[in-house]
Amino acid sequence: MLSFPSAVVFKDTASGQTIRFFPEGEGHKLVWQGGGADKIGTYWFHSNQYGDYLEIAFNYAREETYLFVVLQKEGDVITGFRLKDRAGRETEFRKL
Repeated sequence: MLSFPSAVVFKDTASGQTIRFFPEGEGHKLVWQGGGADKIGTYWFHSNQYGDYLEIAFNYAREETYLFVVLQKEGDVITGFRLKDRAGRETEFRKL
């Protein structure tokens, strides 16, 4: 099962945007800052034969789905990943 370390900040290597994921015990919350607006929401992982997907709901009004590619792990904990949206834009995040 994919997991994030508790309240660790990940930074986009190109734009400087940050994402902070909170674990299941804290409601699968996330805070995405930068890119013109701070977004607060929740996240879920889904897997199928094509890969792992990260679904994000912001303010319970809008959902976004990203192809989620793990780039780096320490044990079972994710420390680097890439998100690819439906339009094909990719964003790479690394643990600060």
